[in-house]
Amino acid sequence: MESKPVKLGSELVELHARKSQIDHLLKSLVCHIWETQKDVTLPDDFIVSLKESFAQLPSETVVDVWIILNKELLDHYNDDEFVDKKFELVGELIWLFLENISVDQVPERTASSLAAQLKETVDYVLGRLKSKYLSQTSVDDGLYVLCVLLLGCTRFYHCLSEDSALFRSMIMLSSSDLESAEEFYDLSPLYTDLTTKQWKKIQRFVAKSNHQKLYLVWDHLLIRSLKVFLAADTGNKVFTRQQKLCDYLILQKLESIEFENVSEWNGQISSLNDKNASVAFWNLLLENLHILLPSNSSGIHSAYCKAFAKVFMSVLLMNHDEASKDLTLHSVSSKFLNQFCRSNGIFKLESLNSDLFSAWMCSLSKLVNARKSTSSKRVKGNLTDETVKHVFAYLENEPSSKEVFSEKGEILWPSKELLTLVSELLIQAQAGQQEAGLDDRRLQEVLKLFEVMRDYLLRCLNQVDGVRCLLATLTLLAANSKHVLLVEIGLQITCGALISDQSLHLVLHELNANHLLSFFWSLSDYAECQSNQFNLMKQAARVMKLVLRIVMRHEQSIPLFDDFVSQTVSALTKMRKSDASSESLVKPLSRLVTCMKSAHKVLHRTYIRPAVKLLLTKSVESVQKHFLEFLKKFHFVSKSSSPVPENCGLSEDAGSYFENSVGSYLLSGFSCQLDVDQEMLDKMASEELDDMLKNLPDLCRICLKCLQHSVNYDVLNRCLEFVVAICSRLNSTAKFLPDDFLHKIWNGTVDVLCRLIRSHSILNSDSHLDSTVGRTEIISALRKTIATIAVTFKLDEFEEHLKLLQSNMKSCLFDRDCATSIAAFQIIQELTTHSMNDEFQNSFYLYCQKVLVLVQNLLVGCQSVPVVVAVLETERKLISLGPNFLESSDLSLCLSTFSEVDLESVSCFNDFVVLFNESYAVLNALLLHQMNFVHNSIPAYMVVVKKLLRAVMSLSRQDHERKLNQADVKKLDSCAHLIYRLTGLVCEHKIHFTKVAPFLIYEYVSEVQKGTLCLVVKTTLVMAIYKWLSICSNYGTNHLIHILPPGAKETFRFILEEFERRAKYKGTS
Repeated sequence: MESKPVKLGSELVELHARKSQIDHLLKSLVCHIWETQKDVTLPDDFIVSLKESFAQLPSETVVDVWIILNKELLDHYNDDEFVDKKFELVGELIWLFLENISVDQVPERTASSLAAQLKETVDYVLGRLKSKYLSQTSVDDGLYVLCVLLLGCTRFYHCLSEDSALFRSMIMLSSSDLESAEEFYDLSPLYTDLTTKQWKKIQRFVAKSNHQKLYLVWDHLLIRSLKVFLAADTGNKVFTRQQKLCDYLILQKLESIEFENVSEWNGQISSLNDKNASVAFWNLLLENLHILLPSNSSGIHSAYCKAFAKVFMSVLLMNHDEASKDLTLHSVSSKFLNQFCRSNGIFKLESLNSDLFSAWMCSLSKLVNARKSTSSKRVKGNLTDETVKHVFAYLENEPSSKEVFSEKGEILWPSKELLTLVSELLIQAQAGQQEAGLDDRRLQEVLKLFEVMRDYLLRCLNQVDGVRCLLATLTLLAANSKHVLLVEIGLQITCGALISDQSLHLVLHELNANHLLSFFWSLSDYAECQSNQFNLMKQAARVMKLVLRIVMRHEQSIPLFDDFVSQTVSALTKMRKSDASSESLVKPLSRLVTCMKSAHKVLHRTYIRPAVKLLLTKSVESVQKHFLEFLKKFHFVSKSSSPVPENCGLSEDAGSYFENSVGSYLLSGFSCQLDVDQEMLDKMASEELDDMLKNLPDLCRICLKCLQHSVNYDVLNRCLEFVVAICSRLNSTAKFLPDDFLHKIWNGTVDVLCRLIRSHSILNSDSHLDSTVGRTEIISALRKTIATIAVTFKLDEFEEHLKLLQSNMKSCLFDRDCATSIAAFQIIQELTTHSMNDEFQNSFYLYCQKVLVLVQNLLVGCQSVPVVVAVLETERKLISLGPNFLESSDLSLCLSTFSEVDLESVSCFNDFVVLFNESYAVLNALLLHQMNFVHNSIPAYMVVVKKLLRAVMSLSRQDHERKLNQADVKKLDSCAHLIYRLTGLVCEHKIHFTKVAPFLIYEYVSEVQKGTLCLVVKTTLVMAIYKWLSICSNYGTNHLIHILPPGAKETFRFILEEFERRAKYKGTS
């Protein structure tokens, strides 16, 4: 029963909001508060609805509501029977109103009434302060509400035009007194009825009151007043005042606030108490930091940065509820730090990055030094706590040098001794000679610090701090390399640090490339052994490739890279000679192939220095030679007698584990062998080339087997790389390929694409596949591979396979499984991006004509949204080929497609958004690439535009049967923005669209009469209508006024007046 009044209150607010009568609702509510004999409490849902309504109020209504609240409050304040609780409740309504309105300048028609009300309120508040509070020593709730009123007056000063008499009298004429009023609490330049001493007394009252609501309102008032002073100041007269306010809020008040055992705050002043007051203050401080900090002096910011860094670090390390929708210390801090990192110092806190990192390093060092050592001595060949402590003793101290490298490229910091210690840790960790590491409690604290670094600090580190972070992370990874989550986050930090500063490869070189690569390979091996750890595997592979490329860019590190490759080849050879199982060959073979692929990518970069390129070329030749020797001596049969591992990514009928694991790496390695220029292949001796390609039939068999049975994306990706390499070097490889290999591989890749599309709900989550390649990437690779195979066919074979695709498109008519149809359309889309000779191009064009005709029958009664989306994507791709590809009759078929697309009947909201976006994309492509056709088909084009407009307006009505949440409204607003963008493109063709502009305006005005739209969507659509009005002739507007029915006519007249007043270009700059 208790939920009924809450629901009724929310619906009451929504009803008044739809009818634009929030001011009437508030007037009735306040009257009820005064008249009732009982205590009144407002339900939370009612307040939430009221906040949303306040945020959507137009400027005129904002002024009306402010005047009503002021008048009601002041009238009842004179009543001798005044009750504090009721007075405070109305004050909370005013606070709620002030915190949620968004208005910068009030309309001229309401400025005079607002100015009169402001003057009356200010005079009254200052009078009450004089008569009651400055003549006594106690403070009651009345002071809090008077400060709320004064805050509101200060807030509305910014909404008045600078030409307003009140603005000049209250601000501009008192600016001469700004220089003398240096104290942060002195508001006498703004409110001259009270002297500096009187404002000081009020400040003392507030400080001693122990009234959390009064604290917050008073701090708001001080900050808002400072903003007014800054607007009026023309000679830097408020600098001292600004600095003193910062000292008061940051150095004095922030230092005294307790941040332990703090509860969350819902943003309503009525719920403010001792437990959540610190959240409200912290939020206020961070939101207004751009106002508080002086902009002309960076020296005074050092103390502020240290204070902020201390609070940030303690807050971010606290346990927090990520699902909470209310304000918490953590959510407020996270929001600020994300903005700070993106702003590139816009908040004028130059040293905050360094102070935050110093606090982070200090916290990490304390955890390391607090560990209980199991050995008091450093034992040779064994990792001890003392080694880690020595490393952190170096890292914790601020380096004397602010630069890592000298002008000559020499390392100034870190020292050789520190790098030696870290190298020793890496060697011993790779050899498995480490102790237990951190205990569970401290390990959790380290995890929190790592998360803070990854999420907030990593993006803003300078070069020295970046090196300190990298070395600290490597040290802890070496000491705790068997903890999954720590390794995963540590690898993310390592990767981020290396990407943000490429010069760190010089530091990595000093750690010894061979040891570093071995260490990261050991982490990668550990990641592969962990079941269902997709993110860990992906991150380990990413870091491994990044470190390889960094190492290979330094000529002194390349010999060490060669040593690492030699060790890998030796291990591989030893296993092969000992007749080891295929499972044991996977790791060394994967290392060899990864080294070869990374070396190829670095070698193909254009910025490699000649000396490095020469050494690296020799290394690549050596790696390729090792791989070919292994391939020649390898027997293409499985040596494994053990069962298939659980996490190999095979289906039940997969056959040999060998063919899906070792075999896929053989395919990948062979692809690298072919990844050279065709001229180099032609120059190779025939015997040498035949020797390299003689194993191609066995590799092709493995490739087909993997495509048929593997569900591991990494395996599939290696197969696709192999196929592309074969097709790109077909002149050299054709005679070695098995019969009908390309046809079989075509069928195999198409089947895989259909399988992935069909099982989207199963394979959409990549975590259980233990792959480093995601679903989106593998589908994209499949499409490109299929298109590459298609253009390598002979012309008659190419046409035959196109006919098969056309047949596949019809499968959705006879079968509920639409994956085959969608796959066929996606292949056509990919073919549009591939270059073809003239014969293929002509054949493809004739085929596309048949597809466009087929689509008209295909969509009749089609209920599958993915199929419709695939059709629209295909049409957009074909349209984008330009006016020389499709004829007008073909483009007309594209427009006629929309007659079968019913946006309003789509049941799933997300499907509607996807379908709307693709519909917009087709219309946009027509305007950009087929302008002549659009100019000759304007009526048909406008029918589709109106269809999109009606769909958005229908769904965004507030009385629609489908209740929209905030996320849905945001998506609808994005759809409305697409209409606005499309309108902008259309209006560039003013001559052609002037005559039809009234018809779309008529459509909008007529649809508006059917129900009130969501404000955000309506605002965006009105801006689009303004665009149409800008190209509409006077005859068109007059015609609309005559043909519109009475209600719609008034709506149109209001839109026209607003357009002429706000948006119409009048020929003046």
